[in-house]
Amino acid sequence: MKKKDLQELHTADIKELEVLLQKRQQELMILKMELHSGKNKNWRGLAAKRDDIARIKTIAKQKEVK
Repeated sequence: MKKKDLQELHTADIKELEVLLQKRQQELMILKMELHSGKNKNWRGLAAKRDDIARIKTIAKQKEVK
């Protein structure tokens, strides 16, 4: 995730973050299926999606606490 994307996440509200989180989780599920079926061999992409999901969850939790 680029620095610009992170800044956009910090300005987004919780509803937008939830929608983005669901989208990233779907992308992760599709990527996992492609890796197991042999269509995709990019293992780093899997880790990057998990990192993005963790960032989104962290920012959402910080916004809930405030």
